[in-house]
Formats: sequence, structure tokens, C-alpha cells
Amino acid sequence: MSSNSKTPSLFITLMAWLTCSLFYGYSSSVISAITTASSDMQETLSISKFDFGIITSTFLFSYALMQIPVGIILDHYSVRKSMYYAIGGFTLGCAVISVSQSYHLVLFSRLIMGICGAFGVLGAFKVATDFLPRNLFATLAGLTVSAGMLGAILGTSFITKLNGLGSYQQAFSYYTYFGALLTLSAFIFIKDSPKRK
Repeated sequence: MSSNSKTPSLFITLMAWLTCSLFYGYSSSVISAITTASSDMQETLSISKFDFGIITSTFLFSYALMQIPVGIILDHYSVRKSMYYAIGGFTLGCAVISVSQSYHLVLFSRLIMGICGAFGVLGAFKVATDFLPRNLFATLAGLTVSAGMLGAILGTSFITKLNGLGSYQQAFSYYTYFGALLTLSAFIFIKDSPKRK
């Protein structure tokens, strides 16, 4: 196997990092969108504020709990497969929320989305560490975190603008389309480190 097939080009690597960073921003956008759409979701699912709080906390709990396991997974297993399945799983969760009126199904989707979302920022850091110059790591890390913060702001704005034009489920159908594009991007651009056999 040639060295070119082992080491991706700078363009491919930057696209891989960008895909992971956008996934982090995407997941942050979904978190803020859910919070902003609380009243709409409570009405659609016929749930109380307490039940909605469980939906929110389920995502955050699974997200926080998975940080260390995700780090171990990314260090020891295929980054390409991990990110591809994580983005795909998160997108599937958005798709379920966009059509489901079952509280328990939405709750389960949020659990899966929290697990998958934990791969976002760590995946971007892993790609930057494995492929890009070390003197750019702090810059790329800062850009990744900024993508997350920007995603949160855009998520709130997105749901607010859709308010009155459609339900949160319509917004999540758009999130699903975007997630599908990110999943495709992950499949095309994210590669494993040449250090891995």
C-alpha cells in the first residue's frame, strides 16, 4: 500500500476536522433547540414540565457520562467508524423526534443522542492531533469550541424563527437533513490514523 493511501491530503484532513467540529456545533444547536421548544414539546407529547426536564437531563447525563469512554474508544479503535456511527446515530435520533409523539421513544432517542453527541468535540480533537501540525492544535481546538457555542446560539434562533410557522418537529426534520449530510461527509473524509494497522 502506498504512502498516499495511508496518509490523507491536507484538504481531506481539514474536511475531516471540519466535519467533527460541525457535528459538535450541530449537537449543541439541538440541545438549545430542545430547551427553547419546551412548551411546544410538552403540548405535542402531552407531558408535564417534570417529564420535559427528564428529556433534557437524559441527554446531558448520557453526554457527560460518555466523555471518558468515548476518549478511550477514539484512542483504541477506528476513528472513522466511531465518528460515522456517532453522527449517524445522532441524526437518527433527530429523525425520531421529528415524527414521534411517544414520550418514551423521544426519551430513548435523547439517551442515544447524548451518547453519540459525546463524540463531537473529542473526535475533532483526535483528528487534529493525529493529522495536523501540533502548533495548530490550540487554534483548531478554539475553533471547535467556538463552533459549539455558535451552534447553541443558532439553535435558539432557529427555533424562535420557526415559532408560529411550524412545530419543533418541523425544525427537527431540518436537523435530520443536515445530519444526513454530515454523516455522508464523515463517510467520505474521516480516515483512521496511519499509525493504526
